[in-house]
Amino acid sequence: GRELVDEPTALGLLASVTTGRPVNPGAVHLANAHAFIEDHLTDPGLTAASVAAGIGISERHLSRAFAAGGTSVPRFVLERRLERARALFLTAPQTPVAEVAARCGFGSPAHFSHAFSTHFGIRATDLRRQAQAGQLS
Repeated sequence: GRELVDEPTALGLLASVTTGRPVNPGAVHLANAHAFIEDHLTDPGLTAASVAAGIGISERHLSRAFAAGGTSVPRFVLERRLERARALFLTAPQTPVAEVAARCGFGSPAHFSHAFSTHFGIRATDLRRQAQAGQLS
């Protein structure tokens, strides 16, 4: 699975601790945001505003921190939800698609199905069927 903090962020935080240099606030905000998002990923109401409020910074600072990493809050949340859904299909293939969608924070099974097939290039139902048949390793 994906780590909560990407390697460059983790290395930057570690370097600042070991060298005594000031910590890059953007890296700290990003690490805090990633952790907050992981903790609230199943909440369909998770937004950039709720993440910013949850970690005590403005939406503008949050957006800048994500932009520096080449993404946005909504894109990151969507990707994390899709990755979690894929992992659920692989570990619990008997779980219905609509239930996986709900357990991963999607308010609509139709939106989930479209986003899943766009992101992974395979329909969620097909991945689930392959996992049930033991065709995936």
